[in-house]
Amino acid sequence: MKQLALLSMVLFASCQQAATFDFLVGEWTRTNEEAGKQTLESWVKRNDSTYVLYFQSS
Repeated sequence: MKQLALLSMVLFASCQQAATFDFLVGEWTRTNEEAGKQTLESWVKRNDSTYVLYFQSS
């Protein structure tokens, strides 16, 4: 339980800084799909704090 509390504090502290998820922006193909399925993800950055996910599954 102490480990979970410590992890939570570390994550909270790291989120207080300007977090950027720019590495998500672009086209992605999921690698954990069931056999014969494919999901494509498209991440778009709307502004400094909003990222939007569009996906297509087949």
